[in-house]
Amino acid sequence: MRLVTLLCCALLVSCGGPRLKKLAGQYFVDDVAPGKPVRLYWVKDGRTVIVDREIRSIQAAGGCLTYETSRPSVARALYAVLPEKTPVAAAASDAFRPWRLSPDGARRFDPPKTDTQGVTTLGMDKVWADKMCNLAYRQPPFREDWAAHDPQDFTRVEIEHTDFDVHGADAVNNSTLSEQVRQMQIEVVEELIRAGADVNAPNDAGITPLMTAIQHHDRSTPIMRLLLDARAVVDQADDRGQTALMHAAKYGRKEAVVLLLERGADPTHMDKDGRTAAAMTGNSGNAAELTELLERAAAARRAKAGSALQ
Repeated sequence: MRLVTLLCCALLVSCGGPRLKKLAGQYFVDDVAPGKPVRLYWVKDGRTVIVDREIRSIQAAGGCLTYETSRPSVARALYAVLPEKTPVAAAASDAFRPWRLSPDGARRFDPPKTDTQGVTTLGMDKVWADKMCNLAYRQPPFREDWAAHDPQDFTRVEIEHTDFDVHGADAVNNSTLSEQVRQMQIEVVEELIRAGADVNAPNDAGITPLMTAIQHHDRSTPIMRLLLDARAVVDQADDRGQTALMHAAKYGRKEAVVLLLERGADPTHMDKDGRTAAAMTGNSGNAAELTELLERAAAARRAKAGSALQ
């Protein structure tokens, strides 16, 4: 019988109960449609225990979990939990400013505000995951009735506040948006775009946020998609006449090259030295593959342009 129970858990279905899917370690959640509240379960030695209910979002940060859940007294609350420990309240929230969870912590944003000088500011609160998880580490062992005794003390974890100048820039005109792209802060990038940040604003060298994403990270396509969906100009050129596609070729970013070609980037475009993207892959580890890909794309574009003239 014990073997049957363990097999049920291995199949992510608790026998006679709700269908579950594994989240991390010993933790499972309800296997329901995205966006619906779920319950968090702890499964050990064939035993399934409900840890918390009405969970709106959840994130694994190493062996620790952070999650936002509904609480009648405060609308919503942010918790952290470690295996075999009682969850700990970290911060209060509400439906208007929900926490957005990521591996490094949780963020929530204020609506952007514009002052009398025309400066638009985006306010952000952040709670670091390591601080929440350190608090969770000091919690007593898990009890199934823990919620009835939960003090909901939201003063134990520091909330850091930052104000972003939505249209700001540094001394060489790297925009606030570009800096957050460089740091791969995807939640901040998304909110800055919503607040009206210029996705095409170049710095003094003509480098755009799209180029910044390519230069600094080999897995930048999620942020690139955000920028492109917000109407970043795919073939905007820097001061050397080089486009985002050329930057992707130089840095050997295959995923970025594929994405840019899918979004209509011109592989026949030449920089001020008369070079195309295919001529710029020499320093990358996958130069031959990228050169062939770009040359094929350029040939197809020329053939299409030629047939259109006939």
